[in-house]
Amino acid sequence: GNLRSRMVFEKDVPHDSLYQMAFGAMMITVCAKYLYFDIVPDGGMIDLLYSIDIENTQAGTVDYHLDIRAK
Repeated sequence: GNLRSRMVFEKDVPHDSLYQMAFGAMMITVCAKYLYFDIVPDGGMIDLLYSIDIENTQAGTVDYHLDIRAK
């Protein structure tokens, strides 16, 4: 579907944003617990662990590992 959201990740700093959907919006808060990145012209990687609250209710923790490769 069509969603709009902007999430800012700064270690140990909560950031609020609106998660906009076709039928309305929800307030979400994300707080990075761990953030590591190593990005070079040929690619790199990002490790991110963050907590997420939806409408001031804890919704869980998200753990991402992204490998980046040059096209």
